[in-house]
Amino acid sequence: MAKFDDKTGKKFNMLTVKKYLGSSKWLCKCDCGNECIVASALLNEIPGRLKVKSCGCLREKNLPEKEDFFENIDCESKAYILGFIASDGCIQPELNRIKIDLKDIDEDILIKIQKEIGHKNKLSHYSQEIDIGDKHYTAHTSRLIISSKKMVKDLEKYGIVKNKSNVLNVTLDKIPREYFFDYLRGVIDGDGCISFVEGGTCNLTITTSTVMAEHLNKYIEDFLGESKFYFTHRHKDVLDNATLQATNKHFIYNILTRTYENETISLNRKKEKYLAYKHYYETKIKKS
Repeated sequence: MAKFDDKTGKKFNMLTVKKYLGSSKWLCKCDCGNECIVASALLNEIPGRLKVKSCGCLREKNLPEKEDFFENIDCESKAYILGFIASDGCIQPELNRIKIDLKDIDEDILIKIQKEIGHKNKLSHYSQEIDIGDKHYTAHTSRLIISSKKMVKDLEKYGIVKNKSNVLNVTLDKIPREYFFDYLRGVIDGDGCISFVEGGTCNLTITTSTVMAEHLNKYIEDFLGESKFYFTHRHKDVLDNATLQATNKHFIYNILTRTYENETISLNRKKEKYLAYKHYYETKIKKS
């Protein structure tokens, strides 16, 4: 049996632990004067671990300025960020928050998202040691936490749910057609890949739930008159998750041009990939 960890008297951020209530619950007093009950697992000082910082008063002070941001998808940035969260973010309804974790090299998009929704909190950063077989490396991660009950509820209306990887089913009909490719750009920036070798293969992939992949493919076919995507499954025994993959150079150019040309918000690294592919296509393939 694990030794009991008595947290009485200890302070975690703004919370001071007063006494143990049983069932892994603690009575805490916040610096603001309020008392609250907190689960043991949320009282920790481990970097990157889920934790509670206050009774809730801190969260209220740190609400984004545009809490109604996702109420209606009526502009490019809203469609893009919806797509990005759908592919590479998550919601935690029990904590009324949205979380996005990215490699440090991609934190530029987190800063852009903060600016769009009026979120002024600092990004958090943490490192994690990773071992895969004989390989060892340190992963450096940037994290954006958006605390807003309304924003979480609005995202749920579009089909973004907790633990969405294999069940994601965003209601595309709720996104105006004029912003579909902005939404798609968010999806590609979040969990897509653009790769090519001059004179060799070209690939555009999007990984999502199988049902979402089917819907995206249908919409792309509707807009472009055809789709050159085909379906693959990363794990043959997991059929709820699929990858849309395209290798046709002309189709990839067509869809990426529609998605990235004249945009006002995107992930720098993916935009650079698109521009490199565009240059390759227009100078080497289109003229041949």
